[in-house]
Amino acid sequence: MLEPGFNDGDWRNMGTGAGGQFRIRIAERLNTDWFFDYVTGNVGDFASRTDYHIGWSVAYYLGKKSPEEVKVQPYILAGHCFDYTNQKDNNKVIC
Repeated sequence: MLEPGFNDGDWRNMGTGAGGQFRIRIAERLNTDWFFDYVTGNVGDFASRTDYHIGWSVAYYLGKKSPEEVKVQPYILAGHCFDYTNQKDNNKVIC
């Protein structure tokens, strides 16, 4: 059975959000990709969470022709991702 990756594996608590990605070509065989995601959701009835994902990668194409000239082009990829998760307790203290 397929289960969601966030929020305690329960479909009722699946996170929702938005994100984007863009590519910057540095040279004929060198590209960079950048992305940002913002996801919010509940963790059961006891907490809520907000996730931020920011990352990048660099792709170097190994072929002698430019990527536009061939249908399949092998490449080497390296990158990094920064993740931040903020969880808040849903219990409300009544004074």
